[in-house]
Amino acid sequence: MNGRDTTYLAHVAKAIRAIDDYLTDVTEDVFVRTPMIRDAVLRNLEIISEASRRLSDNLKDRYPGVPWTGIAGAGNVYRHDYDEVDDAVVWQTATAGLESLRELLRHEL
Repeated sequence: MNGRDTTYLAHVAKAIRAIDDYLTDVTEDVFVRTPMIRDAVLRNLEIISEASRRLSDNLKDRYPGVPWTGIAGAGNVYRHDYDEVDDAVVWQTATAGLESLRELLRHEL
């Protein structure tokens, strides 16, 4: 793995840890009703999206189970179509949708 991939995977790992910290003992209802938590989670999902765009094709090709296009596209929605962000989808992503990235990080870092 090249140094660039290592750097951006570290950003992904840090963002996932932050999301996990923000959501400790938080229910979906609390998430939806607490703008500060929601905004913090969204910001870290944006970071994951942007970092994923900067990873090498070689690394991405080794992990075809990771939804790379969806991760990149979600960041566009968070940044540009923010009025269309669905809280239920964000909750699902933050609580269950990051598993393929977690698995990648276990192997690569």
